[in-house]
Amino acid sequence: MSPYTFNFFSSPWSLYQAGAANPMVVINKGVLEPYGYFLIANYDANDTNSHLNVNPDIVDTGISLNNTALQLLLYAGPNNTYPLIDTADDNSGTPLAGYNGSSTPDTNR
Repeated sequence: MSPYTFNFFSSPWSLYQAGAANPMVVINKGVLEPYGYFLIANYDANDTNSHLNVNPDIVDTGISLNNTALQLLLYAGPNNTYPLIDTADDNSGTPLAGYNGSSTPDTNR
């Protein structure tokens, strides 16, 4: 969480899976408000394949998360030559997850 506003229209960021040559997604639209959330999903909330009750900031059906050895890297630019902002991984090789009360795992940061 950050006390700053990030405008991705003017300053895109990128999300990589460890070891990948290309980003999973380039975040080039939307605004992350202070202490807010930015949701990236495969489907819009109104899609029959979705279980969301809010609209995601970015919809990309091409995103797929690996269930083993998942490490996500967030860069402050459109590729991995820019500064690394954050890493999601606990070095266990198992994706970080929680439970939403219905025994459905979720991953959030």
